[in-house]
Amino acid sequence: MTSDFVHNIIKKNMHVLIIDVDGCGLDICYRAAEAGHKVKWYQPKEKWKMPLDGDGFPGIEKVSAWKPEMTWAKSGLIVNLYNEPNTTKELDRYRDFGFPVFGPSTKSANLEIKREEVMKALEAKGVKVPPYKTFPTLQSALAYAKSADKRLVFKTLGSEEDKSLSYCSSSPEDMAGRIESWVDYGHQLKGPCMLQDVIEGNEVGVSAWCGKNGFLPKKWGQNWEFKKLLPGDFGPATGEMGSGMKWVEKSKLAENTLAPMEEELKKMGHIGDVDLNCIVDDKGDAYCLEWTNRFGWPSTQIAMAMNKGDPIQWMKDALSGRDSLQVDDRCAIGVLMAAPPFPYPDEEEKAVGLPIAGMKMCGTTLVRGKSCCAGASISPPAHMFA
Repeated sequence: MTSDFVHNIIKKNMHVLIIDVDGCGLDICYRAAEAGHKVKWYQPKEKWKMPLDGDGFPGIEKVSAWKPEMTWAKSGLIVNLYNEPNTTKELDRYRDFGFPVFGPSTKSANLEIKREEVMKALEAKGVKVPPYKTFPTLQSALAYAKSADKRLVFKTLGSEEDKSLSYCSSSPEDMAGRIESWVDYGHQLKGPCMLQDVIEGNEVGVSAWCGKNGFLPKKWGQNWEFKKLLPGDFGPATGEMGSGMKWVEKSKLAENTLAPMEEELKKMGHIGDVDLNCIVDDKGDAYCLEWTNRFGWPSTQIAMAMNKGDPIQWMKDALSGRDSLQVDDRCAIGVLMAAPPFPYPDEEEKAVGLPIAGMKMCGTTLVRGKSCCAGASISPPAHMFA
């Protein structure tokens, strides 16, 4: 009896615990349930109530706490969809006791959360990054912006919540004016900030799945994000409105940027998705901008639609150093459909862009002279084409 035959016999009906602090896991939960796995899905409560996401979907059991379910899932798989620091740190301890956790480690999560760390890590491996300077306060960044005769990009180096302040200026004066408006408003950063030189070129991301032995071979994901609210690159910038993606066996971009970091990621204990956002200039040189060391949205929905076979078994296999993932190499797109007042904050100062329960017609409308969404939100649908 061959090992592959045994492997195929025992792969069904796995206990799968999805830890979803970010609230975007319905797609993967439903795919796992459809494949025959027993699925428990944890999401944090909202205003002391369980979210409505996933209500009525067969095969998914929603749970209000993840720790009591860990023993139940130990024989199967625990999937951490996000890199929230406290949750990730606690899951690192479970890993030490043999629990099968598919997701980032604290060290690898810091490459995204602490942007300065990733710049230093990339530079140490000879990977190009845009020239940058760091500042402890907005006031010190403002002084530099006023003296610099060049376009700059502003990024925070603090917590995940501050990333909404990322801003690419259209001129030297534009950056100084933007930071000055934050200072006048009395905004306080949660950590230091960075000003990067603008590199003229085209943005493109490169990704891979990382298992126990490093990247799953011959599977590089090349992807392109679209951030403007409206078609034709019109309207205000959002976190993301959609992405295009394609799996390739060979990638020069990956060889020059992501591949040099493979051993470091293995040392950090990283498992799961790794994505580097880059900009390629007119000479063909790639400069790395930032990491995403976790499941990303909507890229995960697109990737899951492109996977062939069982949506969970390949993750379990990756934990033991086995590569059983098969992918569709056609191009694919995923589109985010968001609820108003996205991309502007609601009464709780949050941008409403995550999937919610229910759906109705979507479009755009003007609110106080600004374009925003009109209608409800659904998970990003994916479509593949040759």
